[in-house]
Parts: sequence; structure tokens; C-alpha cells
Amino acid sequence: MYRIVDQPRDGRIDASIDGARTYRGETVRTPQGEPSLELEAIRVIMAVEAPSLTVRFRVTTATWRTVESLDKSACSIGREKGRNFASSGAIAVKEGGTTLCLGHDVGAQEAIRLVAVDGEGKEHTPARESGFSGGDVRQIVSHFDLPPEAIQNFRVQTRPYDEIVMPDVATDPIPTDPR
Repeated sequence: MYRIVDQPRDGRIDASIDGARTYRGETVRTPQGEPSLELEAIRVIMAVEAPSLTVRFRVTTATWRTVESLDKSACSIGREKGRNFASSGAIAVKEGGTTLCLGHDVGAQEAIRLVAVDGEGKEHTPARESGFSGGDVRQIVSHFDLPPEAIQNFRVQTRPYDEIVMPDVATDPIPTDPR
């Protein structure tokens, strides 16, 4: 678990642990059941015998930059490495929203997001999103509260990360053996 203080409204922080399988961050709830604005947790699987690990925090607060526009149909776009995309196209959700799945090879040095653009040109961020990865291929699943007919197109946006590395974090900082 880690604490975030004074995070910019549009900032993003990702945490991972080298040498462990890291699962996406989880929202920590307050005693009243509300999502905490400062606490996040990550879940990991690691070797029991590992004496220490390296923890990485990637922080981004730069302005988002549009690198590709996608219409509402399924498509694939091949460009140079780090700019290849495969889109499911807009999928209507029975609750009235829209889902878009995007496969990509944008590297770990950049944050990526999808936004939906309505008929007036206004950008809408996802109400919910999740992501998966395998090797150099990653997938974003974004859920928007707009029906497909209200969406003109989608934009793929990126911005650079700054990385903070904490090497040699002890996995068992307090020995359990009697002294």
C-alpha cells in the first residue's frame, strides 16, 4: 500500500515491483466505505525467498497529446514501433454506454489513455477502464457513459512518465527469528 499526497487532478501514478508479478492497483476504501483519495494498493506474487525487491513508481502530469484518432469501426493501424493500434470499434453496452478495446504497443515510458469525442468536439474520459499486457502487447478496455451514436470518434493520447526507483526494499524488514 502506498500513499499519494497532493496528486494533480489529472495526474497518474503507476506502481510496479521488479521480480514480481504485479497486478493493477486497487482502490483502498475508507472506514465509511468511500474510495480513499490518498491510498492505493498493489497486489503482487513473488518468490518467498526474495530478500529484497525494487519498487518503481511512474508519475505523469504532463499535457496529454493525441497520437491517433479512431473512428467508431473496428480497425488496425500500423506505424513505427510504439504506435501500432488495433481497435474493437465502439461496442454498445445495454446500460446505455459504450466500450472500446484497444490493443497497442506503446511502451512503458509513456502513459496512454482513450477519450471519446462527442458531436460538439468535447472530450470525455472513460467512466471505468482496465488494462492487460503480455510482452510488448498491451490492451486497454475503456467504458464510456455515452451511447455510440453520441460519439464522433475516439482519440488515443499519450504523455511521458517520470520514474522514481526504490531499489533493495526488504521483503522481511523485521526478522521473525528470535535473537
